[in-house]
Amino acid sequence: MLDIGSVLKKARLEKGMTLEDLSSRCGYSKALISRIENNSVSPSIGSLTKISEFLDLKLYNIFSAVEVDEPQVLKKEKRQRFSIPDADYEIEFLTTGITAKTMQPFMLLLNSGNDSHHEAVSHKGEEFMLVLQGAMEVYVGDHTCVLRAGDSIYFKSSIPHKLKNVGKTKGVSLTITSPPYY
Repeated sequence: MLDIGSVLKKARLEKGMTLEDLSSRCGYSKALISRIENNSVSPSIGSLTKISEFLDLKLYNIFSAVEVDEPQVLKKEKRQRFSIPDADYEIEFLTTGITAKTMQPFMLLLNSGNDSHHEAVSHKGEEFMLVLQGAMEVYVGDHTCVLRAGDSIYFKSSIPHKLKNVGKTKGVSLTITSPPYY
């Protein structure tokens, strides 16, 4: 399991903040923040984003600060899954930590009829996606295509892009971003 809690706790203490200080700023209870810092609860990406804002951290910094030994084996039942705030999908990380990594593999899970984002997004780097289940309509710039299980796409992430699940079942893709995006 990722030791996100110790990264958050270290940042809080370095800022001279108590649990009560952080609780009053972000609106979560001291008990919840303590459980997150002690890794007894895995926060949603939304909660993690909100807490990290008050600690002046970005999600990338949190995940990259988690120390990991090489090689990494991550059993399916130990994967971290997060719901993305203001979006209609979940991501499931396929590796622990992203310290000194140049890529980030994850599974994207998108319910039938849902978009990955309300508007197309762009970010630095490159992206690869292999559809494992369902049918995903992919918008990259002016290009649109439907990918089904076994189909893949590679593109520069600086081009605005988004996905829509046009299938009748949950869409699942193996996605790799370089550099890490989440």
